[in-house]
Amino acid sequence: MAQSPDMEGLNKLKDSSLWFTIVTLITAIGIFYSQAAILTIVAIVLLIIKAIPSLRDTFNFFKSTGKDVDRGIQGLNYILWGYIILFIAGIFGLLSFMSIFSLNLAIVGFFGAITALLIIVGVLIIFISYLFIGLSVYNLGVFYNNDFMKIGGILIIIPGINFIGWILTYVGSDDTIRKIQGIQPFNFPAYQPIYQVGNGILRLDGTCFFSLYSPIQGVQITSAILQELNFSATDIQPNILIQGVNNISIKFQILGSGIVGKLYTVVVTLSNGQVIPVKVALTGT
Repeated sequence: MAQSPDMEGLNKLKDSSLWFTIVTLITAIGIFYSQAAILTIVAIVLLIIKAIPSLRDTFNFFKSTGKDVDRGIQGLNYILWGYIILFIAGIFGLLSFMSIFSLNLAIVGFFGAITALLIIVGVLIIFISYLFIGLSVYNLGVFYNNDFMKIGGILIIIPGINFIGWILTYVGSDDTIRKIQGIQPFNFPAYQPIYQVGNGILRLDGTCFFSLYSPIQGVQITSAILQELNFSATDIQPNILIQGVNNISIKFQILGSGIVGKLYTVVVTLSNGQVIPVKVALTGT
């Protein structure tokens, strides 16, 4: 049986999270225990040949399905440069140490300054990379309404405890997969998916209108999130669909301002597990 795009993407995210958990744990052990410093090299090798390619494949897949992961892809492009700069810093650090025996303070100072500068630049690039990656994981958590993934995305950004973020991302991905798999076929007869009809509108006062076609009745709208602003719906009418076209009215908090005509995405989650990205255009009134 073919997997749904959501299931396939979440399974890819599970694998990527597992690799980054292993890499970050090995790195931490190598840093804090000098006897195991060789593990740091092992971690970097795994990062290059396994973790980064796996997460890049995951983000590219999610991007192809319309998810907001562009910053994560950028972060993966930067992170390798950060580690390369740190590697070069290590070479200059070794040269600085060796130059001590020359008793030339100018040479020692030169290599020491270059080492310090490269370390600062490398660490900064790596931090920005994980910032972008963490924000993309957080966006996925918002899309799937999973708190583990949201918290995991935040913790991924924080050095020293980012391995906890990857563990939570793994748990959140697995939890979301289980929820999707938990939909029993006999509860809902086979039918075409529910989909948007026509164009929706969004007003500056936070009211939103769009239409959904449902081939069956009784499916409930469990949540709606204005993705670009991360606003959750305060009121949904009607929240239970009938068979045929349903004209939906949703109330978000006041937008205040915006560009008229700009398209926004309302992520609508249904009780049958379906997630519908509804497109609405901002109007001035």
